[in-house]
Amino acid sequence: MDVVAAYRIFVRLAERGSFSAVAREFGHSQPTVSRRLSELEEHLGTQLIARTTRSLSLTDEGQEFLGKAREALRALDEAEQSVGARAQSLEGNLRLFAPVSLGRMVLVPQLGKFMAAHDNVNVDLMLSDQPVDLVENGIDVALSVGFPRRRSDRARKLGDVPLVVCGAPELIRRAGTPRSVNALANLPAVVFAGPDMRHDSWRLERGAEIREIIPDARFRSDSSEAMLAAMIDGIGIGLAPLWLVKEAIDHGRLWRLLPQWTGGVLPIHLAHPETRTPNARARAFIDHFVRAMKGSKLFV
Repeated sequence: MDVVAAYRIFVRLAERGSFSAVAREFGHSQPTVSRRLSELEEHLGTQLIARTTRSLSLTDEGQEFLGKAREALRALDEAEQSVGARAQSLEGNLRLFAPVSLGRMVLVPQLGKFMAAHDNVNVDLMLSDQPVDLVENGIDVALSVGFPRRRSDRARKLGDVPLVVCGAPELIRRAGTPRSVNALANLPAVVFAGPDMRHDSWRLERGAEIREIIPDARFRSDSSEAMLAAMIDGIGIGLAPLWLVKEAIDHGRLWRLLPQWTGGVLPIHLAHPETRTPNARARAFIDHFVRAMKGSKLFV
């Protein structure tokens, strides 16, 4: 029995709760993953995971062994990295996560350059405006807005992106250009309404001056892409991160309103799970992306 491989499969089964998901991740069949787990349980003389047709759950012994298995794998990874055993071997799958628009506009343009430099690295990119657990989803590196969801996740800050007020030219021509913060409340608005963030009230800043208004929310969505489309369509003005609207502003499809005012800033981080030492692929991507983002016009 390959003890290390069995440990890795057990840890991922405990984290993901799915034989099929772990089988895809490791490139094995489900029977192979099940057999590896059974071999480990036989080797230890105890059941680690209770299986039903619908779910997996750790036994008491499995819960105790999970922490020890993680420690053993972390120590092994660190030992390999310390002597450079994997430093020159950049191959395999790299699983990334980002919010939809941030991933499409900021992350994806860098992937081609990274993959061209590392021919043997394959990328699995997950895009969602809903928060995800990095461990449960097997994410190696996440591009996150704000701070990582789990306090145990480690993060490297890239910079701060301002929130700006924008509207479609036709809407502004029809309704008139707002000359003050209060005037924004008289225009129809598009509002982001996600589980971790709502913009039902807009807190705008100009230096030390702070104003707060309640926008006339005509349209709400938990999708950044839907919000962008609604703004360009003239449904309403919006308070949005610069990465979402910069391309539309540059092409004249949106106008920035009251440019001396912002809705504060959103910190952008690259995060990875604390429970796993970043592999060589993840470390290489983090270094590549940090270099690429230096001096970016998205950040203030």
